Amino acid sequence: MFYHRRPHLNILLDMSTNNTQINSLQLLFRGPNFKAKLIESANKDINEFNRLLELCLDPNNQLAWRAAWVLRGCLKKNDNRLRPHLMRIIKSIEGKEDGHQRELLKIFEVFDLEEEFEGYLFDTCANIWENIEKIPSTRITAIKLMQKVAKKYPELQNDI
Repeated sequence: MFYHRRPHLNILLDMSTNNTQINSLQLLFRGPNFKAKLIESANKDINEFNRLLELCLDPNNQLAWRAAWVLRGCLKKNDNRLRPHLMRIIKSIEGKEDGHQRELLKIFEVFDLEEEFEGYLFDTCANIWENIEKIPSTRITAIKLMQKVAKKYPELQNDI
């Protein structure tokens, strides 16, 4: 297996092999600065950002939640790089593990949502909130987003 001398660069070199993705993301746990380096790399190169996005939505990759964690660190308020993908992210939340759902939901904390997303996000969050089998941190993140949407639509307060 090939290891780059500076592994924080070109983090997701080859989307066709999970080994490259997994080894790159495992670097997150080798030291405190790797997340920052991954974020820096993704912010400098839109292709790296897009690869990170695709990895965080990959239903077959066990480390996808870590990619979502890093992706969230890349975002600025109402980040235009991610806006076209918001509906796809919402639709991908269902069926994922609790921690992965939480990280994907946290992405929406930095967006002022448009009407077209709010209903889908609210319903997704309501399903998570109502599932008492979910870990508390995921449920709390879901209800916070429900409250965010309900601020715009007071009639939703009764559903919370």
